[in-house]
Amino acid sequence: MKTDKYIIYNLPLRGDDTPPAWNNREMAWGMKRLLEKHGIAGTWLPRYDALCDPEYIELCKGLDKDQELGVWLEITSSHCREAGIPFKIRQGEEWFWAKYCLTMGYSQKERKLLIDVIMKRYRSLFRFYPKTVSMWMIDSFSAQYLAEKYKVRAIGLCRNQFGIDGYTLWGGWPNLPFRPSRRYIWQPAQSKQGQGKEVIYPVITEDLTLNYGNEKGIWSTEVAMIQQRSLKGSVIIDYINKLTDHALGEKPVGLASFVAENGWDWKMLAAAYEEQIACLAKLHKEGRAESVTASEFSKNYLRNFSAPSPAQILYQPGGWRSSLKNSSCVVACTPYYRARLRHDKGSAAYPRLTDLRVYDIKKKDPYWSKKAEEKFARWIIPYLLDSSRFRLDRKDDNPVVDIDENKPMHFSIFAVPGTKTVSPGKLFKKNERVFIWKDKNVEAEWIFKDKEILVSAKPLKKNIAATLRFTCAPKVLKLGIVRSRKIITLGSLKPGVYNFGKIVLVNLEADGGKAAVKISGAKKGGKLIADWNSCGTGSVLSISDGKSKALNLRLKPFISSH
Repeated sequence: MKTDKYIIYNLPLRGDDTPPAWNNREMAWGMKRLLEKHGIAGTWLPRYDALCDPEYIELCKGLDKDQELGVWLEITSSHCREAGIPFKIRQGEEWFWAKYCLTMGYSQKERKLLIDVIMKRYRSLFRFYPKTVSMWMIDSFSAQYLAEKYKVRAIGLCRNQFGIDGYTLWGGWPNLPFRPSRRYIWQPAQSKQGQGKEVIYPVITEDLTLNYGNEKGIWSTEVAMIQQRSLKGSVIIDYINKLTDHALGEKPVGLASFVAENGWDWKMLAAAYEEQIACLAKLHKEGRAESVTASEFSKNYLRNFSAPSPAQILYQPGGWRSSLKNSSCVVACTPYYRARLRHDKGSAAYPRLTDLRVYDIKKKDPYWSKKAEEKFARWIIPYLLDSSRFRLDRKDDNPVVDIDENKPMHFSIFAVPGTKTVSPGKLFKKNERVFIWKDKNVEAEWIFKDKEILVSAKPLKKNIAATLRFTCAPKVLKLGIVRSRKIITLGSLKPGVYNFGKIVLVNLEADGGKAAVKISGAKKGGKLIADWNSCGTGSVLSISDGKSKALNLRLKPFISSH
């Protein structure tokens, strides 16, 4: 391939199975005409009932050379019936719940039967096996079975999302392909020996400032690049196309992945889809990105990255219209951790590290052998900090946007003395790994290495010192600090000033996965000074490295043995 910037267009095809039927034949044929008209490669993904439908079989057999035919591994009643597996939705339940539509809703034996049945049907129609299998969520046992028995090399999964339909995928690499861990495909492998044979790619590319919800404080599918509602051409030009450009500009691999399910009102959406596809066609023709199928992309990725996937630091500077206030965002994705730094443009608030989680190489997919027995299946990567998941009032399960001022859980650089000296600053990218934030008082640097984050800051005025502030709510998020070889919960730590050689914070939540972070000085043998001010909600741990007014710290995420 000629470029490192790629466009993938995914087209799941659902038939009439399992009410309510998401089956709009007009949309399926309309998308086929648009893709072929503009010369865009499509990855068509029929599920089992579509492979039994004469009209969809005709569509699939009539695809041009730029199109690929894969499989959408969503389980339906006819699929189960052919495999000899009971499928009965009780009154008041929905077909899209995890225990019905996801592979993890079934035993390992049943998963093999379901995969074998659809592969047999597929081969009888097209005389070959698919190279791409996608679905919003596929368990890791099924992924390994697909890769080893049927040589599937591209597996598409949903974006990061929490509690939508029947699945939660939270803490993975957003917008990026990766070589997965063999036993847990929602996290990247850390060694060649431990990685799977396939490539995991996102079926949807998302807005990095909106993937924690929207301004209403709810989880939403109203994110680029999916179009489930009528979008004006101006919205596509001013917003979605700019997000596409940013996604394609990432290094070492730029990827914009789109999806069009055949379940929407085609008369209402046709114009918006053509507006989008025409823009993608222009990028392709001008050589600024290459339109490829998912299997073409995976083949190229496997050739270029035989070892574990390289770390990639995403940066979304903002500056375009969206449903959220204008914010910039950095998401560091390495095989060892994920971190999220964001800043609201024009505000007098420091950039905040609102997400810090650890990839645990020993962790296995919770659904490797266990069935999802309920409405939701959940993949949640261990986290020290995930500020979007906690409400101070604990009244309901709806998460809140991570920039909510009333939900103080984050790391930030801070100038001392206090907030009266804070002025609007700017966050900008220095290079692929280094990001600078500067206001009138402090210049701070965040360096995202593979295994650690280096944080430094220098005062720009006299009588000001720089500190790293960890702001949290001990009554909401149960964290501990290691003191004299013992873990003391932050909520029970007495207010005061403490001396440490290093500071270790550990998540004690059952869902936290023992994620921890070690904070140490840049110089060996240096001392850290920690000032703990507990006020229940919005308590603050201020960290400095000795008497210096400047700041130089290492933050190393890891899995605690405690």
